[in-house]
Amino acid sequence: MTVDEATWTCGYCLWPVEAGQAWEQCDSCERVVHKECWEENGGCMTLGCFEHVRVEPPDYTNRAIVPMGSS
Repeated sequence: MTVDEATWTCGYCLWPVEAGQAWEQCDSCERVVHKECWEENGGCMTLGCFEHVRVEPPDYTNRAIVPMGSS
């Protein structure tokens, strides 16, 4: 089945992926998304997918801790 034969919903922006639009399909989970959404997210956005982009949390170890109420 191609994107021309079905109506797909983009997993990133949730808008339809219509015939003639550029799109990407995840090799692992086969999710179809707009090419622009794929590039903006940096890859697959499906939680639990092996291709899902992992974002590391910020490193807060070098920040000073200021007690609440102190100035």
